[in-house]
Amino acid sequence: MLQYVQLQLLFLSLYIKKQHAAIAKTSDGRSKINEVSKRQNIILILIDDLGIKDLGCYGSKFYSTPHINTLSREGVKFVNAYAAHPMCLPSRVALLSGVYPARFGQNDGQKEFEKYGHLKAKKCFGKFGANIFSDDLPTNQAFTLGEAFKEHGYQTAWLGKWHLGRPPTDHGFDRAFGHTSIGSIQSHFAPYFRPGHEKNNLWDLEKENIKKGTYMADLLTTKTIDAMTDFRSGQKKEKPFFVVLSHYAVHSPLEGPKQFHGTFEKKLTSMSPGQKYRFDFDREAVCKTSQDNTEYAAMLKSVDESVGRVRAFLEADGLKESTTIVFTSDNGGESTKPTDYGKMSPKNIVKEHINTSNSPYRGGKFWLYEGGIRVPLIIYSANKQKSRHVTQFRSIGMDIYPTLLDLAGLPLYPSVHRDGISLVPALTKLSKTWHRKEPFFWNYPKVYDGGEGICSAALKGAFKVIQFRGPKSDGFSHTTELYNILSDPSEQINIAAEQPKKVQELLGELLFWKENWVDDEDFTTEKCKEFLKYDQWKDVTNSTGTY
Repeated sequence: MLQYVQLQLLFLSLYIKKQHAAIAKTSDGRSKINEVSKRQNIILILIDDLGIKDLGCYGSKFYSTPHINTLSREGVKFVNAYAAHPMCLPSRVALLSGVYPARFGQNDGQKEFEKYGHLKAKKCFGKFGANIFSDDLPTNQAFTLGEAFKEHGYQTAWLGKWHLGRPPTDHGFDRAFGHTSIGSIQSHFAPYFRPGHEKNNLWDLEKENIKKGTYMADLLTTKTIDAMTDFRSGQKKEKPFFVVLSHYAVHSPLEGPKQFHGTFEKKLTSMSPGQKYRFDFDREAVCKTSQDNTEYAAMLKSVDESVGRVRAFLEADGLKESTTIVFTSDNGGESTKPTDYGKMSPKNIVKEHINTSNSPYRGGKFWLYEGGIRVPLIIYSANKQKSRHVTQFRSIGMDIYPTLLDLAGLPLYPSVHRDGISLVPALTKLSKTWHRKEPFFWNYPKVYDGGEGICSAALKGAFKVIQFRGPKSDGFSHTTELYNILSDPSEQINIAAEQPKKVQELLGELLFWKENWVDDEDFTTEKCKEFLKYDQWKDVTNSTGTY
């Protein structure tokens, strides 16, 4: 199953590599590079499962995020930013590649190929299964974000959650720490994994001599500062750096530093019974509608402290104005559980096992409603932004790749990050008049914990269509829903029956997108023979882990 995804990605890489080589030879204005020493440093801070309403600057009254709030005030806050997928792994694939995760293979891939006319692709890979939820971004697949920065002389580092198979050092990062082959750690306190599960590590915990009980978010922040300190030493300081701080927080398990518990327990005590442990039912799920989990609040506080420490280092080292920071999440906050979860009462499920609330947005992680795909996005870039402001401009996960390149003054590779665009114009006065191509698309071919089942979605202008494809045996009907998310951002009023023409328009664009995931002509007999010989990933751990 894993091999199918990897082989499917190989054919795409041939086109991407060829286009990248052609672009590298161009000499237009955008491809002219400033001297290395004058370029911006870039820091990407990626939070796991952080919801759109989890930050004070996005409306939270329960959580405490003063450092992130300051970053938002000093930078540009996007209030219409979307993840490329409502789950971690596919969303991260999009971030590193600049293309929709749907282009990288789907669950029940053979059926998807046949249904949308990719018959040669189905024949070529017919003996394999396809499942993007397995693992891995193959080393030869694409010209990744890390490789793009490295090619232009940047020092590169990845610190934290990876979840993409082979380590970051195989994808353009000079150094890496804290990455694993699965989607989460078993504890946020060292040693992080239970005995017998250490194989999930792709780094040597014992060699690092990490003190038992060390909190992961604190450790990753220290390692990030250490990496930047080293990048600034000796002759290295003449070269800019690209650093990704990818926190495991605020993904479960729910474990926050004890020093923060008291603050939030006091907050919880001061709340009236009607303000906490609120919930609704949606399809087959219990949905949390209040923010009141003290462990989650403590975890988020540790993330905020991390942002504060990184910014304090930059300030002390004179790097604040020469360093751009991009802060975002990989998908919506986890706010739902199945109604039969643990055979518990809904109130106990909400009280003990659901992380947060994305209210007023519907759903959360695993859902294609707004709560599952809307994410916070903050960009601080002293040399690019013209003012501190909030932008209504829409963005999606694939935009991160070209945006970071543009913020650094590097050339863009449109045929590589083919589904993303640079958001730099949104940092200027152009943000009110600048328009981008829509729709945005999502495809979610898997019924997952608390999610709404097999479905696809398209968002264009005011309207969003969600097409459910079953399975009926799991309680999901083959239905289509249409929402005006400008007048109804909570997606409570399905207007599909009132606007059938708009439904058909968006479904037509959704179908066209699916029919063009891949170019079936790439699957010639000769190319298939080449693909099927390719087996360099046999040593990769195939562990689905958690998401």
